[in-house]
Amino acid sequence: MSDEPLEPIYHTSPVVMLLEGPDGNNYAEPVNNYIPLEVFAADKTVFNIIGATVRPGIAEFVTRLEHEHYRPGTAKNSRYRLTIVNWPQEDPMQFFVVGIPIEDRATAERLAAECGLRIADGVPLLLANGKEYWFPMQGENCWTLENVDGWTLANYKDKLTEERNRVEKIVEDSVALQKGKVNLDL
Repeated sequence: MSDEPLEPIYHTSPVVMLLEGPDGNNYAEPVNNYIPLEVFAADKTVFNIIGATVRPGIAEFVTRLEHEHYRPGTAKNSRYRLTIVNWPQEDPMQFFVVGIPIEDRATAERLAAECGLRIADGVPLLLANGKEYWFPMQGENCWTLENVDGWTLANYKDKLTEERNRVEKIVEDSVALQKGKVNLDL
């Protein structure tokens, strides 16, 4: 891994992995020898949830799912997989793909609702420049996060700013909990 953070994390590699550096900062590293998404999709023991990172609620969902149900520093965290996919390659957007045990699907659905989302059948399809772009991971255990309601183009930036503040608090509280400094607001 390089010592310098990659900016921006949109990269030529279709998959980017976030790693924590020795200084405590997160760094993005392209994954050129990654496990193909089709392999993840073929694992019927995993519930795969796909969400565009620009969609309000997605970052909060992904963060809360890990920090509240697959807490970092615990054995259960090894059952939580987060992959960042830049897709489509012609004009990439960033997507999170979260893999959790299939038996925890109800937990994910409940949390999605709390974040203003719903888990929809199937994978993303983009229509652009007269072309159809199907997400490069498909299977009966692959689902997409969609917004239920509560945001419009008029309040989009405000919603994302509010969400970022909540996500930062979730991570701060989780780190404090790991260090033995429990915040009762967690």
